Amino acid sequence: MDDRTALALETSILHWEENLDFAQKGDYDSVNIWSDNCALCLLTRTCIGCPVAERVGNIDCRDTPWRNVNTILRRIKENKSGLLNPTAPLVEAIQEEIDFLKSLREPTNA
Repeated sequence: MDDRTALALETSILHWEENLDFAQKGDYDSVNIWSDNCALCLLTRTCIGCPVAERVGNIDCRDTPWRNVNTILRRIKENKSGLLNPTAPLVEAIQEEIDFLKSLREPTNA
């Protein structure tokens, strides 16, 4: 992974950690999961060279925890979650996305 991509990955992780903080506070309107706020998406534009796409073998974050976050957040915003407290599943899904992104880090040669 080149330096620009590694920096974009770290920026994306920080963004998702912010999303986690918003979700934990129940501030669902501030959770932004779209490509216009993803440093990796902004860097690669077409998913070519994106470590997410390379890991899962397809584009648009298919087969990643992002899909679950999207589903839960959409249901919350449409008030169709069916859950008395939708925060817990959203927080769990966002944490899975953070863990997934962190798994993309290349090991350092220390």
